[in-house]
Amino acid sequence: MTFAVRALQEVARRLDRNLVVGSTSIETLDRPPAAAFVLHTSTFAAGVAGPVVHAQMDDCGGVAVDLTVADDDLWAPAAAAVTEMCTELLSALLADPEVDLTTVPALSKATESQVLGPLAGLAVDHGPLASVPERLLTSARTTPDAVAVYAADGTLTYRQLVSRASALATRLQVEPGSLVPVLVAEGLALPIAWTAVMFAGAGYVPLDPRWPTQRIERVLDLLGAAPVVCADPAAVPQTHRAVVIDQAEISPAAVPVGPDDIVYGVFTSGTTGTPMCAVNQHRGVANRLKFMSRWFGPPPQREVVLQNTRHTFDSAFWQIFWPLTTGGATVIPSVGEHLDLQHTIDLIEAHGVSVTDFVPGVLNALLSLLEQRPALVGQLRSLRHLVVGGEQINPHDVHRMQQLLPGLRVSNGYGPTEAAIGMIFHEVSAADGDDVPLGRPIDNCAAVIVDVDGKPLPPGATGEIVIGGACIGLGYHGAPQRSAQRFFECPWPTAGPVLTGRMYRTGDLGHLDAQGRFHFAGRIDHQIKVGGVRIEPGEVEAAALAFPGVRQAVALVVGPATGRELVLITTGPATSREVLDHLRTRLPRHSVPQRCVVVEEMPLTEAGKTDRRQLALRAELAGQSTETTDPVLDVLRSSLRRPDLNSSDDVFAAGVNSLQAVAAVVALTERFKVELGVKDLLEHPTAARLRELVARREREHGAVPDVAALVSADLALVPSPGPQRSARRPVKTVLLTGATGFVGARLLFELLEEPDLNVVCLVRGQDDGQAQRRLRTAMTAQGLDHPGLADRTRVVAGDLGRSGLGLSADRWLSLVAGCDLVLHNGAMVNFLYDYRMHREPNVLGTAEVIRFAREAGGIPVHYISSLGVLHDHAVRSPGRLPEDVDPAEITPPSSGYSLSKWVAERLLQSASDLPVTVLRLGEIMPAAGAVQQNSSAVTHLLLSAFERLGAVPMAQLRSDFTPVDEAARVVVRSVREQAVWGRALHVFRPGTVLFDEIPAGAARISCTAFIERLRETEELSTLLAIIEHRAAGALDEEASARATLENLLQDNPLHFDRSVSAGFEERAAEPALNR
Repeated sequence: MTFAVRALQEVARRLDRNLVVGSTSIETLDRPPAAAFVLHTSTFAAGVAGPVVHAQMDDCGGVAVDLTVADDDLWAPAAAAVTEMCTELLSALLADPEVDLTTVPALSKATESQVLGPLAGLAVDHGPLASVPERLLTSARTTPDAVAVYAADGTLTYRQLVSRASALATRLQVEPGSLVPVLVAEGLALPIAWTAVMFAGAGYVPLDPRWPTQRIERVLDLLGAAPVVCADPAAVPQTHRAVVIDQAEISPAAVPVGPDDIVYGVFTSGTTGTPMCAVNQHRGVANRLKFMSRWFGPPPQREVVLQNTRHTFDSAFWQIFWPLTTGGATVIPSVGEHLDLQHTIDLIEAHGVSVTDFVPGVLNALLSLLEQRPALVGQLRSLRHLVVGGEQINPHDVHRMQQLLPGLRVSNGYGPTEAAIGMIFHEVSAADGDDVPLGRPIDNCAAVIVDVDGKPLPPGATGEIVIGGACIGLGYHGAPQRSAQRFFECPWPTAGPVLTGRMYRTGDLGHLDAQGRFHFAGRIDHQIKVGGVRIEPGEVEAAALAFPGVRQAVALVVGPATGRELVLITTGPATSREVLDHLRTRLPRHSVPQRCVVVEEMPLTEAGKTDRRQLALRAELAGQSTETTDPVLDVLRSSLRRPDLNSSDDVFAAGVNSLQAVAAVVALTERFKVELGVKDLLEHPTAARLRELVARREREHGAVPDVAALVSADLALVPSPGPQRSARRPVKTVLLTGATGFVGARLLFELLEEPDLNVVCLVRGQDDGQAQRRLRTAMTAQGLDHPGLADRTRVVAGDLGRSGLGLSADRWLSLVAGCDLVLHNGAMVNFLYDYRMHREPNVLGTAEVIRFAREAGGIPVHYISSLGVLHDHAVRSPGRLPEDVDPAEITPPSSGYSLSKWVAERLLQSASDLPVTVLRLGEIMPAAGAVQQNSSAVTHLLLSAFERLGAVPMAQLRSDFTPVDEAARVVVRSVREQAVWGRALHVFRPGTVLFDEIPAGAARISCTAFIERLRETEELSTLLAIIEHRAAGALDEEASARATLENLLQDNPLHFDRSVSAGFEERAAEPALNR
């Protein structure tokens, strides 16, 4: 058992995941091995269990690990990977209990050979190096008079381009291999200057004349004493030699270059606050351009590419030089025209552009323009390829673009500046849906997903993307320490021809899917991208800290994906206007924050680090205005704990979750006495719209009756009983409600264990197909499968909350004729909802079940109830409450859920013409070796909190512990045993369990301290909400806090008798609950 726990915890460490082993058990098996270990885990997500690990070890040292996880769990995509990792690590522990697990490979040899072999990348023979200068000269010799460049200031033929570039190269007088800054932003001068530097055997570095003078001076100093190529010598500091571009031409020639020679350098913002120049080689760009020709295929005519990226970014290289090395043409817009979408469309139409590049944010804006003005779509008909890159792709936008332009091929391009433009590609298709992968490495490039120690991970596991192959650059010019941090020698040199030489740590998270495609999963650090432009917050923060009035500075991004905004948070006496004015003199325009927010102090996490999440919230709040409140807005602000909300704010866009939405609806209903549901909030998510809805409901329906009046009316729902029906037909077909729930799925399984029973499952769904899928998902989540699901189970779409159970008249009559017993398990269970919100499915649904049973000829009804129905009365009564207690004679329960079940029991009691059996369940827990936890149970929420906090409150938390499989077997046995029909059974395992004593080694803290810890832990908000909802007084007072906590669970073995149930079990052939 300990070995299995150690192996699983090491897997979690390597994946940098939070994981706690919440409980363990040993399964006794009928065959060797004699036992299997079962580990139940939690990922701290409120109400969601982590994976369940089954580990079997035989006497020969063999290991079999099986990991099961719910489909919606964070671990689900990595289930197979985690299984393999656990297996390898557990095998190592069995072989050597003292082994240091951090040194053990966590994937099999077969998997390792795949992820470091063909999945990493493939070698493609492109022949001897054909450098960009060499290919440019070839194009000029082949089509000298063809137009190579279109720009606002004219055109260039191939002959003019190479002749002028050759003339400029001779004037540069630079050493081969040096870096030459080019202070040119647009026009024909741009490709001439870049080509000239390459013809001279050097590498060009694009700079922007619009940068602040201080930044230009700083980057020129970093590059050294090389000449500065420019169109305007006044833009060059006097300390540097300016070489002005002219129209002189000479016979074209270029200095020969090799694959390892420098081709260009591009400045990126540094995390240290200092810009760094990432240097790339001819090998990488030559490989990329060769790949692009193969990827895009031969054009119908020559390729025309629009340079649609700022010239200071590396993607501008391929937009200019790929068409020029293949006999095509490039279109260079004027400065600032990249974001003028109407002008972009005009350029595409005017020049017949066939290929271009958009960052996702600009593509979104383009789509908005096209949808507003559909006639513009026709101007884009020349496009045959679109590359989208720079930041995470928006699948909806890409699919929409392909709908507007049928036949348009869209490629998702990925790769950092440090690796020759980009080195992973994927052609987007409709089959990708909402999850567009990054794709596969391009020719002669490689990518591997590694864990926190740099060891390779199997497919499915998320880790850092490290890349290698022909694309890898030389590092950062003049920054050997920074280069050493990000670049490293390949640790797997024998893996294959692609994984050799240097590699690069991207800082990006990702995983491999089953098809061998890479997927993006975010950044390891806090790197920022806005509009596709990479901005390192360090440079922004360093520039801000240089201002005397700034003490602290944090740069971050806020807002939705389509409207992201760079915001700077500062402390100190400097005003936001002063800070922004200062930054405009120090940073390029794209790096200047849109807003600066000055705060009193930086919020900190528990670890003492700056809390960026809180800062992002403050940044968003600072951009909002204050309005005069209204009653609806007051309720929303109070119930959602969001005093910043305005009347026009969409509460869900503001980050409100489903749990908070429930609280808001409850508060609004109580305040205005009108019927409201969560659906109403979804459809009217602002205070302004809700105010209109509330007013309309008040006019149309008047005030909601109070709960007491509503209950009184509901108790009269069922008509008087008809004549008693004594004939009882054999039970062959059971109508089961609630089959997708935690208890319901197990009930279905146990019913199917009876070989002569057929089951009709009433499941919510738009149609039978969707209902069938929901049932399959529920069964799979619990690890339940049965051959009877295929041939003895019928799934019918219906709804307990609707008249006629949501069935058509024909379907109702068909089921009435074919069912012999109703097992009514379905119900809404929400500890925060009041009676009104439980009423439709739990009360009105039960009334419909009674009508169904009567119309079916008076068939039996077995009703799954809860001991919570009797709890309030039981704690006030001496001794244990018997099973035959009359619900009409007891104190009604106080909670909304239990009250709805009490009313349902009363309705069934009034249907005396039917054989009604009531089964009141205790605290239902997972079965031994279960796949799924009962995530809605308070016991699960408590145990998860104990593990998450490493502490338990000083309160007695007592209840029973009844495994769901045992309870389900008792219920199904009662279906078979007509002797108990018409009675009530209390179904729970005898013996009180002290839940606060289950966690081993947990610290005992005061109840008020425990609740305060819950408030500090976002993952435990569900439990906190339940505690606050049930508060017996002020939770900051120890006595009130203890009373509230102790009232979360009910000590069923103390308060309830189970004589009927026990006697029934004793008569059964295989008693379950007394084992």
